[in-house]
Amino acid sequence: MKNKKITRKEFIKKTGKCVGGIICIPMAASVFQSCTKPELIGPQNEDALYMSACPCHNAQFDQEGNVLQMPFTGEEIESLQKYTTTINSNSFTVSDENGNETEILFSEHQTLQTIGGISDVSNISGFNSAGLLFYRKSEEEIIALSRVCTHEGCQTGSFEQI
Repeated sequence: MKNKKITRKEFIKKTGKCVGGIICIPMAASVFQSCTKPELIGPQNEDALYMSACPCHNAQFDQEGNVLQMPFTGEEIESLQKYTTTINSNSFTVSDENGNETEILFSEHQTLQTIGGISDVSNISGFNSAGLLFYRKSEEEIIALSRVCTHEGCQTGSFEQI
């Protein structure tokens, strides 16, 4: 007997049917077996240039911290926490609501010297242990966001271009 090779898509289609011909597994199988990042399926923001995704439940946020996609659990979540920034000549200062501050040098984040630039840090001791995401929105504004997902507190990834 000859072995017939089938594609992954055909396999999922054939094995993803339940009794009575109702499809029940293909969508779940494609999510768990996919090797690529998920497409944005949440509320679209036409101004979104970059996104940061939470690895725990696939929530996605744009460069201003707005929710692009809710977690796959379906729960509503808040935007990422935003910090106040003050731009100096060779650095910028990030401040939280408690008066804590940290200075970020442009020499260590050169992409932030131009409008549209992005960068991040994984850990800022004494300020934010999960790290921060940065986006240079304009000459006068750098957006600093917490990397703590507002769903369950996992650390979000770095910004990726959409």
